[in-house]
Amino acid sequence: MNQRTLSHSGVLGMGIRKEYRGMGLGRRLIQATIEDAESKGLERIELWVFENNQNAISLYLKNGFKVEGKMEKHLKIGGVYHGSLNMARVR
Repeated sequence: MNQRTLSHSGVLGMGIRKEYRGMGLGRRLIQATIEDAESKGLERIELWVFENNQNAISLYLKNGFKVEGKMEKHLKIGGVYHGSLNMARVR
């Protein structure tokens, strides 16, 4: 794949430290990211999220992301496997 093949698409990665959760920072970050991505002409923003992170999944759904798939045993942290969801916002 060359660079032009994915030039319309971006990958989002973000996290909020525990002591700052529930303050609306995630909402502001995701909205700023969407605005910036669209201003640059991106048509697709994709991400992975832990399948049990209901707060993050809810935030992404509220901001136009949709679940596109599930990956079992996607991540292994401290010897424990975690599944994740593929999500994307396409305009």
